[in-house]
Parts: sequence; C-alpha cells; structure tokens
Amino acid sequence: MKPVELKPEELICRCAESEIPAPATKSPDDEPPTLPGQDRGLGALEFGLSLKKKWFNIAVSGAPDSGKTTIVHGVVSERASTEPPGMDICIHQNFANPHKPGVMFLPPGSGHIINGLLDELLKLLDNQIPTCSNSLP
Repeated sequence: MKPVELKPEELICRCAESEIPAPATKSPDDEPPTLPGQDRGLGALEFGLSLKKKWFNIAVSGAPDSGKTTIVHGVVSERASTEPPGMDICIHQNFANPHKPGVMFLPPGSGHIINGLLDELLKLLDNQIPTCSNSLP
C-alpha cells in the first residue's frame, strides 16, 4: 500500500460533546488489591496485619513472578494509609549477650537520624584508628 499524504484538517476527528464519556469516578488504583485464587492467602495477610502484638512476622511464599510482592505491597500500603505510623525499630549488637540483639524503639521517622549519626561515627573511626595505631610505640 502506497502512503497517502494528508492535510492537517484531515487529521481532525470532530465529535459532539455528548459523545464523550463522563470521566470515571474511581480509578483502578482505588480498588483493593486482589489475586485470583488467593482468597485464603489474602485473608491470612489481612489477619496478620490486624495483629497488634509485638514480634509477629508475616511470611509469603510462592512461585517467582507470581505477583506476591505487588499484592503484599498494595495491601500493606492500603492499610498503612489508614493507621498511624509505627515506631522505628533499631536492632543493635548486644555485646553482653551476642545471641540476643538489643532493640531500641524510636519515634516514627527518627531512625534515619540514628543511621546518619552512626555513619558519621564510622567515618570518624575509619580515619582516626589508623592515625592512633601508627602513633603507638
């Protein structure tokens, strides 16, 4: 088929305003995440997220690329948007009992401050320790 040259006015498709559909009131992003055939798994995830006690974890298993991460992220994000933020948790070395790490609970959003301070400390030690060890007799 041979290309046909068109004039600009031939590229316009005019329609009446009544032919334009009304915008959707809900977008697909507003729908709760679902995974066909995984009602029990989603129920278990919702149950796990509803537990308000400390030290509970949720494990999700399944075939690679089956949508696990996407669905869990969607469900957790949806729940997080309706609840107050949780505490930041900092796990640290317990030198007195190495098999039981120490835990610090920090106000929400403040964990990055501790992280930054520790980064600064490690850089300082990285520079100072070689200087100190070279000056030893």
